[in-house]
Amino acid sequence: MNRFAETAVPRFGSLLPWVVILFATQAPSTWASSTLVSGWTVATGGGILTEPTPGTITYANATGGSALHAAVGPYTLLIGEYVVFSGFYTNTVNVNANGMSALLGNIQWRVGLFDNLGQAANVYTNWRGYWLGNPVGSTPGGAPYERSAAGNYWSISGATQLTPTVAATGSAITNNPTPNFAPAGTYAFSLAYKRLNPTDMEISWSLINIQDANGSPVSGVYHFEGSMVDTSVASWTVNRAMVFPNGGAFTGTLHYGGLTITYVPEPNAPALATLGLILLAAHRKSRQRGSLSLFLEAGPKPAFFSAKRPRSASASG
Repeated sequence: MNRFAETAVPRFGSLLPWVVILFATQAPSTWASSTLVSGWTVATGGGILTEPTPGTITYANATGGSALHAAVGPYTLLIGEYVVFSGFYTNTVNVNANGMSALLGNIQWRVGLFDNLGQAANVYTNWRGYWLGNPVGSTPGGAPYERSAAGNYWSISGATQLTPTVAATGSAITNNPTPNFAPAGTYAFSLAYKRLNPTDMEISWSLINIQDANGSPVSGVYHFEGSMVDTSVASWTVNRAMVFPNGGAFTGTLHYGGLTITYVPEPNAPALATLGLILLAAHRKSRQRGSLSLFLEAGPKPAFFSAKRPRSASASG
């Protein structure tokens, strides 16, 4: 009898259920890691910074434009991997009679992700990465700026605007009596980097007004989002997150919440690695018993393999 001809399908079937379960339960998104960002530092702007809980900031009484940053990761992106910085920003400071705040307009609000190139904690020049500015007002903004030259990480100086300005939309834009201002209230934001191939990075962003200054839900008031691809990436590593909550001095308190960094690794890479370990273990076990086919045949057979296959023409009794 040709034992191989009779058992070829059942012996693979003993591992097939485990392979199916592995890939069904280990979708790429389940391997994502999300971390609340804490340990923030004021690089410029003075003011009083507190962190009531991880991922939460209150920032009060700044003496000038303010840049805050925190360590994240580090994450070095492989092809197909991406990292997202997201959270909520509440501004009810310097609000005029129309419910608009100068602290949000005219590129006075920014968010970014960088590689600090291993520099000392108090060195803020020569970081590599991108920041995004709010587009309302006359100062260029509304597009990613790449930091690839000397200059402080939050600054326009030494930064390159990568795309033409993308306009915000909503009723606050079409009916804005003070063009350099934006609505006071709470905004949801995100900034994401995805490595597409060996040379290209996709950058996408979103900033949406979700509550007014009184905390009431709103929609259609202010919406700013877009994406672009950078073909000359300065660094594939992210180890610092940045918020730039105001472009000038103010009295009062600004709030951030839900500040989160999310990293999604290369799709299916962990599942493939686990599958390799299963097959390696099977191979080692089979060597102990004499052959791989005997080990696989010994395993439990799924119902759809329970019937014996017809013997091949070469099989002998």
